[in-house]
Amino acid sequence: MIPFRPAFALTACLMLSGCFLMTETPRFDDTQAMALLGTETANFAHFDLDGGEWKPSDTPTVTIIPVGAHYFMHDPSGPESTEDDPILHFIGLDDTHWLVQMSAPESEAKKSAYYAVATWDSQELLAHAIACDDLRDRPGIADLVTFTVDDCTLLPQADGAAPDFPALLWLDLPPADTKLVLQP
Repeated sequence: MIPFRPAFALTACLMLSGCFLMTETPRFDDTQAMALLGTETANFAHFDLDGGEWKPSDTPTVTIIPVGAHYFMHDPSGPESTEDDPILHFIGLDDTHWLVQMSAPESEAKKSAYYAVATWDSQELLAHAIACDDLRDRPGIADLVTFTVDDCTLLPQADGAAPDFPALLWLDLPPADTKLVLQP
């Protein structure tokens, strides 16, 4: 598992506490990603869904720093360096949904990644991490994902550009459990 700081569960606190879709190496890079959140560094209020209500996250504010077509998700209360920050790539799935690939910080030797599905309305990013339990009983999923006790891993044949990212992996997921709200 990725040893992200618990503040990042798009966040990693979610990902470290459960079983989420991952890959041993990131599947997407800047050639397939889009600068969805803009080209300027921006601060976001960070919320988690708790008991049906949005509550401030353990890290109430995150700074999203664009670098090419990807972003660093930075905790402004932590070190200035982005070396230990998770890397976010946004890949278009359809007109309203984005695949979020959250990969290990540049400082990590192992470059695995986790996945979420998000919507963005230019003010709020709503994201739902792709949980293994959400996938486990879907017909045809065994051809795309292997399941272990702690994780589920996307098989290599499920690799490819976003149009080839199987809808079975992202359609009909539960509502978002993480929200980032752009701050003025």
